[in-house]
Formats: sequence, C-alpha cells, structure tokens
Amino acid sequence: MTALFVLLLLIPALWAVLALVSGKDIRGFAMVVGAIFLLALAVWAISLSFPHFPGGEVWNVGSYPWLSAGPEPVNVIGFQLDALSSIMLIVIVSMGLLVIVFSTEYMSSRNLEHPSGDGTARYYFWLMLFIGSMVGVAISPNFLMLLWFWEITTLCSWQLISHYRERTKSVHAGLKALIMTHSGGLFFVMAVVILYTRTGSFDFAALKQLQGTDLWIVLFFFLIAAWVKAAEVPFFTWLPD
Repeated sequence: MTALFVLLLLIPALWAVLALVSGKDIRGFAMVVGAIFLLALAVWAISLSFPHFPGGEVWNVGSYPWLSAGPEPVNVIGFQLDALSSIMLIVIVSMGLLVIVFSTEYMSSRNLEHPSGDGTARYYFWLMLFIGSMVGVAISPNFLMLLWFWEITTLCSWQLISHYRERTKSVHAGLKALIMTHSGGLFFVMAVVILYTRTGSFDFAALKQLQGTDLWIVLFFFLIAAWVKAAEVPFFTWLPD
C-alpha cells in the first residue's frame, strides 16, 4: 500500500519532467495519459482502503527521533486515506484530468480567441507538480507534511499565474498571489510550531491535547491560512488579478 501512495506522488513529478523533454506535438497527449494513469491509481488506492472507512488508515513510513522529548519518535512522513481524504483525492485527480484535457486545446495555436503555442513545456511542468502537491495535501497524515505540500501549491500557483511572462500584468498578479498566499502560510507555520511545542506531536489528533487559549490561537491561525489560500474576503484580491 505504501508503494501505491508513493506512486501517487511520484507519477505527477515524473510527468512534470516528461513535459520538459517531450516533443511539442505529443506533449498534451502525454499529459492526458499521465492524468488518466493517476486517476486509476487513486481509484485503486481508495478501493483497497474502502473496508476501513470512514476512519481509514494511517501508514507512517518516516519519523524523526531527535524531535521527540520522550521514548516515542515523532511521526513526520506517511500517508492517510479515510473517507474525507478519499473524496478530496478523487476531486483533485478528476479535476486535474479535466484541466489537462482542456489545456491541450486552450494552450495551443488552435485557440482562435487566445492562440498560444509557446511555453507549454513550462506550463505542463508546473501544472503536473500542482496536481501532485494537491494529492500530497489530500493524503498527508499530519500537519507538518500537510504544510510541505501546502507551500508547494503556493509555488506552483505563482508560476502558473505568471505563465505569460511577457505581460507585466501577469507577472504582477503572480507575485501578488505568491506574497499573499505565502503570508497566509506563515500563520500555518506558527500554528504547527505552537501545536508541536505544546504537544510534542504534529498529528491531527494532537489538537485534542490543546486547551484554552492555545487551542483558540492554533485554530485561528489555521483559519487565516485557509482563508487566504481560498481567496476569501478580505483576502480575495489576488484571485481576480
């Protein structure tokens, strides 16, 4: 099962590299094939985990003993698949496939209203990484691993929004998105730090150990991070740009 989760993260990364080295004529088709393969892997993983729903299972494959103040190491790297993360996983890979299929025509000279034939290698590279990082967000088993993929999505968003580098408006919009969403990510970092210093764990269940002011501060910081990322009022201005 662990190998299957690794493939879910590895396939988008490999296809991102493939986007850089493949020929222009077959690049779009290759990306569609990769997205279909990723969707099939996601369905397979969910079908194997389905008997354990809604609670699901957690597979921890890496820990940092030096982070722990006690005898038990702190779990950092792993995978989690439950009912909620399965829904998110299917939504992510399905929407990713649809976006890639749409892009094969939109990001081409055949688009009569918006012809574009340059930079598709770079575009698909960042798009595949974005899909892979969103998969990571969905199957992360703790807040620290979630934070890693959360910030990778910020980087990918910046590059995708700034795709038309010859346009000043595009570059400025990408920079604005990077600054605002990363600023929200800093609240995520502070929430994770407080959680770890108070509980000695990054696990989602560690929130139950927080009490009083600590709990409200951590929840508020997570809320701000998600608010900015989702472009909610009053942090929405990067999205229209």
